[in-house]
Amino acid sequence: VAYSRKLWMTTLPESFFEGGYNPFATPNATDEEMDLMPWATSWKGRLPYTLARGLVFQEGRRLQQLATYEDLVRLPGSYWVGPDGRTVHIHALGSGDPNGKSFEAAVQPHLFKPQDAGFGFLRVSGLILEHCANSFLRTGIGALFTMGGHHWIIERNTVRHVNSVGIEIGFEIYEDTDKRYTRRADAKLGHTIVRGNRVYDCGTAGIRGLINNYALVENNEITECGWQDAEYHWETAGIKLLLNTGTLVRNNDISRIEAGGGIWLDWDNKNSRVTGNVLRDISTAQGAVFVEASQEPNLVDHNVFWNIDGQGVRMADTDNLIVAHNLFVRVKEDLIVARVATERDLGGRRLTSNNNRVVNNIFVDAEKPINFGDASNRADFNVYLTTPGAASMKPLASETHSVFMKGDVKLNGEELLLTWTPGQALPSVPAVKGCERDFAGVERASEASVAGPFVGMSRAATFLLKRTLVGGQAAMMSGPPASLVTAATSTH
Repeated sequence: VAYSRKLWMTTLPESFFEGGYNPFATPNATDEEMDLMPWATSWKGRLPYTLARGLVFQEGRRLQQLATYEDLVRLPGSYWVGPDGRTVHIHALGSGDPNGKSFEAAVQPHLFKPQDAGFGFLRVSGLILEHCANSFLRTGIGALFTMGGHHWIIERNTVRHVNSVGIEIGFEIYEDTDKRYTRRADAKLGHTIVRGNRVYDCGTAGIRGLINNYALVENNEITECGWQDAEYHWETAGIKLLLNTGTLVRNNDISRIEAGGGIWLDWDNKNSRVTGNVLRDISTAQGAVFVEASQEPNLVDHNVFWNIDGQGVRMADTDNLIVAHNLFVRVKEDLIVARVATERDLGGRRLTSNNNRVVNNIFVDAEKPINFGDASNRADFNVYLTTPGAASMKPLASETHSVFMKGDVKLNGEELLLTWTPGQALPSVPAVKGCERDFAGVERASEASVAGPFVGMSRAATFLLKRTLVGGQAAMMSGPPASLVTAATSTH
């Protein structure tokens, strides 16, 4: 194999680094930052946490940072940062002479943030925010950072090509070595809306936030995030929100996420809901949707899961979660997991994984069954469908009303058209409180409905999963007429 040896070098001027922040001399996570995340300390001193935060772009394309100089010759479109934190060695795209080409070095830790914490009633709309050199710490690092603000509306923005987190909301900010969190005297007001944004090519997470009261995260397109391959410091996902009360995550299109889940609601979630989302082509060590360490009721409903290299829904250390009216297609690990995973306490009680309900879902070409650790968890009224040539997965023995059938389902990834062909009519299922309308907003019959995210899945039909970025709707394209409703305007 012949390797190109056309490597080039440049020295970044000091004028690039205003305020003393040089991301090319600072690792993604310093030892001090890793110590603030005890769940991540086993990765201290390892890749990718030791790589520099600074990004390099050629003609607008992000180059790949390598840890070893000798590897540069093998990969056009890569760079290596010298020990001085200013010398950058480049193997240009096309392997030719890069002189005369446009290059950019990303050096800013944030692209948009207020000067002070807790600022309220701000709308950020229609911006393009790109090329941010932020860190891996859990808080205070978003390219677009509310800095603990409340009553923000973040809409119709494009956030892309970010070293770590794209958009950060939530009350908590700035963990540091002197005190775990920055002390604030103001109330945890929350009420932030994040809607209609395009977030892509973020290294760890698209949208993240710690302590979210009555947040609304809807109609966002989040794709191609997680390329840092840093899942095992457990702060990665398309959307990761911690300590949620009354938070609604709905109608988002989350795709091509690597080394992270799709939606993760982490720790002590209360009365929060994940609904109407499309989660596809996700590779994770955990779940495409993960509701963690929660004791009060929450709801995961009317979502479409497609091609998940990981678990479908993970509810580790979680009680009282309802998983209803979802469609799962080709989930490679456990369809649903409800088990105790850690020895932790919440509210003075040891965490358990009890009293969860999995009902009225459709599982297509499942490879592994539902995984319950306690008999109080119940699954029933689900449909298990096998497509031609796929291995069959039958319901659990305890699912006395669940059914198995043959059929077919296809997804046009460009148009997000779902073609549904069941082998027989779907049986009626009991109503679930809170699930009165389907994915498209069609009202379900009060006395009975059918499994899955669409009322029209009782027979063959084609469904549109794509929504406009703001105020969108999904439509049943064939079959009986459907009354379409626009997504409700938030009153948060």
